[in-house]
Amino acid sequence: MFERRRSMLALALAMLAPWFASRAQTAQPSPYVRDFGYVTLHDGVKLAYVAYRPSAEGKFPTVMTYDPYVAAGSGPNPFFLDKGYAYVAVSLRGTGCSQGAFDFMNGESHGADGAEVVNWIAKQPWSSGAVGLWGSSYPAHTAYFVAAKQPPALKAMITSSITANIYEDAFYPGGMFNIGFASRWFLLYQPSISGIGTAARISWGDTECQGNVKAHREHNFLTEVMQHPFDDDYWKLRATETYVGRVRVPTIVGMGWQDFQTQITGGITLYQALKVPKRLYVLPGGHGVVLRQTLVQQDEIRWFDRWLKGTENGV
Repeated sequence: MFERRRSMLALALAMLAPWFASRAQTAQPSPYVRDFGYVTLHDGVKLAYVAYRPSAEGKFPTVMTYDPYVAAGSGPNPFFLDKGYAYVAVSLRGTGCSQGAFDFMNGESHGADGAEVVNWIAKQPWSSGAVGLWGSSYPAHTAYFVAAKQPPALKAMITSSITANIYEDAFYPGGMFNIGFASRWFLLYQPSISGIGTAARISWGDTECQGNVKAHREHNFLTEVMQHPFDDDYWKLRATETYVGRVRVPTIVGMGWQDFQTQITGGITLYQALKVPKRLYVLPGGHGVVLRQTLVQQDEIRWFDRWLKGTENGV
């Protein structure tokens, strides 16, 4: 059994290698300024973050990603940094090096915490005061949760590979429990990927991280989701469609036709519900690939240039 699980882990990490390559720490000298530390929330919980910005002096609009994976232990994102943006990655409470208790897809908790971080970013001396949320999969979901809180500094977001109702779209499609996806995510993907981020932080000299990780509660989320076989209030709290009506910022939605994790319908449902300037991309491909397509990437920069920098570029 141990050998089988180890081989599954190796396969999973191999599949995710291109994603890690763009996010994980690199040993090469960086042309960017890096700061890492903790944002203290109103309840005293501290969320781990890493912030990168161009080496030139100035105030920069910021692209923020917010997830339970590598997040605050990730490397720079040259795609945005080379276009004059700062880039901030934040670990959800109870994940990575962040303090507190993780509550899977809790839209209210994730949203409230993330909105505090957005406001914190806007006050930093290197910030122009404008923040955009960006991400695929889990960080796409957190973007809607945060946007629903309407932090003043949030100006736009770009989201992809997302569900509208995580019960229907991922965990119980057709009412049948998707044990394959659920077990892999809770027992393999999330803890393994999060471990990469914590290891990076410790290697940078983060002396708080180990203590925070040890203090994380042990909780069996696989059992928890199995205890909710119907689309009840538990799932409504975790559905982006619950929050999309409160989104007030221009939004790009991207979906892959062959996405086996989030299906195809979620992003289209959210796009139809959005009452803001919006754009929808539906392209061939699986989970997490849309934001890496050249066609979409060109529009990502134009989108943020328009709404974070105020550039009149026809968007």
